Amino acid sequence: MPEINYSQTSFSYKGKIVLSDISFSIKDKQHCGIVGAIGSGKTMLLKSLTGILPLREGARTFRVDGVEVSPYEFSCLVESVESSDSNKFFKPASHFYQQRYQSLEDDESRSLLVKEYLELLRIDLSDTNVSGIIAKGRITELLDRKLIHLSSGQRKRLQLTIAITKKPRILLLDWPYTGLDSSTRAYLNDWLQEVTDQYGIQLIIVANRKDLPDFIDTVVELENRPKTASSDSNLALDQLIESWKRSASQLRFDSMICMKEVLLGYGDVQILKGVNWEVKQGELIGLQGENGSGKSSLLSLVYGDNPLAYNKEIYLFDRKRGTGESIWDIKKNIGFISSEFHLYMSDNITCEKLVATGYFDQLFIPRKLTELEQVTIDLFFDYYGVQDLKKKFFDQISIGEQRLVLLIRAFIKNPLLLLLDEPFHGFDENTIAKSNLLIEKMVEYSGTTLVFISHDKQVMPDIINKYYLLQEGTIHQIN
Repeated sequence: MPEINYSQTSFSYKGKIVLSDISFSIKDKQHCGIVGAIGSGKTMLLKSLTGILPLREGARTFRVDGVEVSPYEFSCLVESVESSDSNKFFKPASHFYQQRYQSLEDDESRSLLVKEYLELLRIDLSDTNVSGIIAKGRITELLDRKLIHLSSGQRKRLQLTIAITKKPRILLLDWPYTGLDSSTRAYLNDWLQEVTDQYGIQLIIVANRKDLPDFIDTVVELENRPKTASSDSNLALDQLIESWKRSASQLRFDSMICMKEVLLGYGDVQILKGVNWEVKQGELIGLQGENGSGKSSLLSLVYGDNPLAYNKEIYLFDRKRGTGESIWDIKKNIGFISSEFHLYMSDNITCEKLVATGYFDQLFIPRKLTELEQVTIDLFFDYYGVQDLKKKFFDQISIGEQRLVLLIRAFIKNPLLLLLDEPFHGFDENTIAKSNLLIEKMVEYSGTTLVFISHDKQVMPDIINKYYLLQEGTIHQIN
């Protein structure tokens, strides 16, 4: 297996230094985990191994089978599965956002079938070795499904399976466990150990330390993101609490969400098979389910992004969908984040402005912000200690930082209903803890109703007091 050595290296991306003074070694036959705080450069370190980032300072060497090779020769042995790579085949720019959901029943999407996409990549499905890998990746049952219909977890499995069919010497995995349910995570680790043994693949994985598989031999820990300004997180939280107290809504509803015998599907595949579900005002809900069970589609019916909601018996804020309310009447009371929504974010906007769009439930700012609105934005960035992100463009920051910006956007207007679909993608343990504290205080002082989707129950806020499982198209309350 290859050997890697970095000695006081620095790398740039789009003309800016993104990694500084990085030193580590990965020896022959070692599998490596990369850990660190949000924004510390974990994904950029993976990019440096693929040869994408120019080396600015220091020295790095690669040896393969005892022979030193050039960075280019090394990069030819590498396959990388990055969080942002799903865009390369999902191609959200070729669809409007609601089309992912609208096409569930009309099925007129231009999106390729999974098997058509694999054929474009010249992956021979008739090859028994390849078909075995496809089966191990649990992709066989998805071959006749359109890419636009895949859940985030299914897209992650597809990316990984494609990489393994190429049998690289080095496989780089960027947050491979995000969006995967617990059984799939366990299966993935067993499968990774199997393929590394069978094909001699060396793994380098970015993840939180607690998620790294047992067979990881060495861990590279990156330093925390640099402090760019002094801020008092506790003071920022206190000021947010005072704001929530002043602006807490006096509106009262019997039900925030009520669904009666809701059906949803495409072709011969039924996603929701008669869902009956009610969320009362003030309830704190945890929602779980396997990959592809329909959790994101369920929330799309609530948030208003699924046009099919109008022919279902769905009540929001005590009012039946399709009885004269506008999409803005719905969204003004809801804060929302999801993996699908993340795909459609514009790169050509600063993080500060992207957060501000949350006040208006669209992706532009139609008027000048009030002083209170601007102060509130500043307080959220102060709370997380990420003031330096405000003026950066969205595509200049890491996946974890992007998700943090979108989470702040969901919080910004102190919504009556908070819908969080896998919100902690790319977060380190400290940022998860800070986010859960913020959610708990918002609920305490604003009376916010919470629906939190995650495959990992451990990351959910402790205040959640009612759990549901979406399974085989129906929803059930669990302990």
